[in-house]
Amino acid sequence: MRSSKASLDAANAVFWPTLSASYSRTRSGPTEFPSSRYGWSAGASLSYGLFGGGPAKALLDTRASRLGYERVQSDLSAARQTALSDLETAWSNFADANDQVKVQEALLAAARQRNDEADVRYGSGLMTFEIWEGIVSDRVSAERTALSARRNAMDAETAWHRALGRALGE
Repeated sequence: MRSSKASLDAANAVFWPTLSASYSRTRSGPTEFPSSRYGWSAGASLSYGLFGGGPAKALLDTRASRLGYERVQSDLSAARQTALSDLETAWSNFADANDQVKVQEALLAAARQRNDEADVRYGSGLMTFEIWEGIVSDRVSAERTALSARRNAMDAETAWHRALGRALGE
């Protein structure tokens, strides 16, 4: 209890004015004792911690705290905006990738249909080998593109789950 009172007094001492006084009396002359000349001086000092402590320091500390609080609020707002932007971007990429899968699946179905028809025509001798080979190459390319679109959609879905903060397997 005494140490907390002493620390409280020390903390409050900065805010209270300090008064000090001094007095001195002197003798001077050709001989030491008895001296014919007497002199005296007195002084007083009053100090108030205007800049090193006290109200000015409290005001400056309050302003610094307020500015720090406003900076943290601004950082929080920026973090929220960044997180929202990341979520919107992840969702947009995920939706676009799913749309791209649908488009590539439709193109793949068309390429397979064309390949089946080309097989019949080539087997009947109504189509040259070079044309048939081009149609087969187009189907293989469509297969690869559809697989790539599915992989991109899975990557986008993973990015979406990561943006939501979900763990793997949730």
